[in-house]
Amino acid sequence: MGGCTLNSAEENGKGRSTAEKDADRFTCSSQSPMALATVIPPTPDVTIINVEKASVTPDRVRWTTVPGGFAMAAKRGVLRQHGESRTVHMGKNTVSLVLTGDDTGGAYSLTEFTIAAPPAPGPPVHIHGTGSEAAYVLEGEVELRLEDQTVKASAGAAIFVPKGTTHNVSNAGPGTAKILVILSPPGFEGYWREMSELPLTDGKPDPQAVLALQAKYKMDTGGQARQL
Repeated sequence: MGGCTLNSAEENGKGRSTAEKDADRFTCSSQSPMALATVIPPTPDVTIINVEKASVTPDRVRWTTVPGGFAMAAKRGVLRQHGESRTVHMGKNTVSLVLTGDDTGGAYSLTEFTIAAPPAPGPPVHIHGTGSEAAYVLEGEVELRLEDQTVKASAGAAIFVPKGTTHNVSNAGPGTAKILVILSPPGFEGYWREMSELPLTDGKPDPQAVLALQAKYKMDTGGQARQL
């Protein structure tokens, strides 16, 4: 197991606030938050999630994450207006990252996904290997698949998909559809962000790059690459 080490006063630097110095005195290599908690106990305003090093700003405490971890989120919460979340585009699909894992301290993520109208391709039937998913239909007509059940649904319908379960959500047309997606634990929302950043050739991403992303985020499609 890793642990926390005490940095020297010289390494800690001068001309910084007491809070900043106190936080940066400790460097932790363990992925367990307990290692840091033994030397910097959490306050009522913060939650520690998979941290490597702490830093403090006047308004809140922030943690630098270890690989695969999530930044800590202040218990005071996050408040955003419509349009303030980061929005990315996967082909003709629009993905608004309303709350990420970093926002919630690793509890869950909340994403608004506008699914392009047919004939734009949807995702292949797939399995998530990292967590569970719930989706709530806001607008349009969708097709929900859960293992061997498939139904057409409209606004107000919902689906819960436990980790490791075959499923899919696709647009049944004729127009766009909009859903809210909750992922717990979070992380898979990063797949949508990275998909939006892939270079396109004739409007399409490289299938091998897509397959590599699907493997990175433990999305099992039976070898099919997501098309846009």
